[in-house]
Amino acid sequence: MFNKNTLESTEFYNRRYSTYTTKFILPIFLFVVLTIVASTLVKREITVKSTGEIWPVKPLATVQSTSNNSIELNKLVEGTIVKKGQVLLTYKHQNETTNEQLLKSQLQEYKLDKKGLQEYQDSLENGVSSFSNNAPSEYQDLYKNYLAQVAAYKASVDQENTDRNSANSQAQNQKQQLQNSKSTINTQVGQYQQILNTINAKKTDNINDNPFKYIYSNYVSQINTCKTQSEREQVKEQVVNDINDKIQSLNSASRDASNQIAAVATSPSVSYKEADDKVLLLKEQTLANIKKNQASTQTKIDEVTAKLDGNSDELKNTKIKATDTGVIHLNTEFGKQKYIAKGTDVASIYPLLSKKIKLYLTFYIPASRISNIKVGQSVRYTASQNLAKPLVLIGKVKKIDTAPTPIHEISYVKVSAKIDPTKSQLSKIHYGLQGKSVIIVDKKTWFNYFKDKVLNN
Repeated sequence: MFNKNTLESTEFYNRRYSTYTTKFILPIFLFVVLTIVASTLVKREITVKSTGEIWPVKPLATVQSTSNNSIELNKLVEGTIVKKGQVLLTYKHQNETTNEQLLKSQLQEYKLDKKGLQEYQDSLENGVSSFSNNAPSEYQDLYKNYLAQVAAYKASVDQENTDRNSANSQAQNQKQQLQNSKSTINTQVGQYQQILNTINAKKTDNINDNPFKYIYSNYVSQINTCKTQSEREQVKEQVVNDINDKIQSLNSASRDASNQIAAVATSPSVSYKEADDKVLLLKEQTLANIKKNQASTQTKIDEVTAKLDGNSDELKNTKIKATDTGVIHLNTEFGKQKYIAKGTDVASIYPLLSKKIKLYLTFYIPASRISNIKVGQSVRYTASQNLAKPLVLIGKVKKIDTAPTPIHEISYVKVSAKIDPTKSQLSKIHYGLQGKSVIIVDKKTWFNYFKDKVLNN
């Protein structure tokens, strides 16, 4: 067989090129060349990492504190499933219960007062008592006082008429007496005039029934004793003058009697119209007062009703019930505090996990790196669980907040990515589950990656 080692050139070649250095450098060179070629072909993912949590699109309901009272019973436990209508929180409500009893008592009193006013009004308008057995006594007393005042008006008219009738009777008696006196005076004047006529006529009239015939008899006796005509004329003149004086005096007395008769006045009877007018005015004023009191009472009823409704709401607010069936997530800021300010968010109710529920991965990226994040980029989420096979979910960025959120004096931007776990993965998920979120923002060959590193690009 031919042996190449016997050739002189071969021996020279082996001595020159089959050295240890030659055998070591060549593989290294080939490895470097292959590595460079591979780095221009194989790509590396450029990622942004953060810690993310799994949440639904939005909670079914938010549980807010509804009272400033101390908490009596707290059944809010993180991750528990609650059913619609289940009691979650109860507050102490002693004050609300006491207020309710007091307000109901006031409302009942005002309603009874309103009923009494209405019955009082009906009694006035109908003219007969319309009060029920349980009507307030004060309105029955007012109605009795009203009737007494009406009776007093009519009694006043009756008394006035009685007094006037008595005065009129006395006046009539006085007038009759004066008329009788005048008639007597006039009779005496006629009798004196008859005597005077008899003297002047020198003949004897029928004066037998005249009570003053003695004057004529005296006159005749005096005339018979006179001796001369002059004496007789003198006696006659004296008697005639005396009679005329008496007639004048009697005429004066008659005129005085006439004046007195004219001065005697009588008063007419008082009409009941005046009393009726007073009764009507009293009725109108009383009804006006009733209307005013009714309006005031209705206002009180409305105010107490509003307070009672508010208190009922406060009483209802001392018990918080689940408005939906779902999973409880607590606001860890409050925990098991005994007092939580009214209106404060205490917990949220999230929907039960199922394939129908849209789940989102939420995480925060430093504002300085948010320019690399775009809607539609892929997100790889690895749950922080002690499992033999880690839970890995793939999603896509759906929303990037426009405003940063300060956290520990550093600005972060909230990013939401939609994930669609399988049925088997759902069994390993719970709301708030944290894990590592990796956003693939770009892909570069390893060659370009190291080149940018070296060039600080």
